[in-house]
Amino acid sequence: MRPAPFHPRRRAGFALWPWLLILFMITSIVLLLRYAHHNLAQANQCRAQMKHIYGALGLYEVENGWLPDLLYYPDRPRESPKSLVVALVEKYGLSEADCVCPKAHPLIKEKGLSYIWNVNLNHQALVSGSQAEWMLGEIQMLSTKLAGPHFRNYHIVYTDGHVKRVDSAPHEIPGAH
Repeated sequence: MRPAPFHPRRRAGFALWPWLLILFMITSIVLLLRYAHHNLAQANQCRAQMKHIYGALGLYEVENGWLPDLLYYPDRPRESPKSLVVALVEKYGLSEADCVCPKAHPLIKEKGLSYIWNVNLNHQALVSGSQAEWMLGEIQMLSTKLAGPHFRNYHIVYTDGHVKRVDSAPHEIPGAH
């Protein structure tokens, strides 16, 4: 029995697979980089919002002599007078959007506030004490079911104004452990 004659069309199809594989790999890398860039941009936006809230708290202190009397996390953030949203939005340069992390879980976004407040700072001076204390943290860090919104990490702003990225809630935050 004689071997089948050579068919150029049949062999040309096999040369296409390596190119398709390379194209698939390049496309995958580009999509992965776009996803990472998008998440990084949202993480940076959250940090900027926390610094903006810190600035509004500084203005509140300048006007009143102390930080506001706020709840840890109000049941109705858009209505409670002891909510960060009600106390600082508009009068101190914040918008409601500043009070919600762009990567927060949709149910948290719906409430209108994604940050918890350190109630130990109520009616305190912003610069009191020699060691920086946590002021605001992302509420998702208290959940055992929700992963950190920023590459499995969370943001916390301290009384000296710096924002720190952490992978779990520090023990000094109520409800953390």
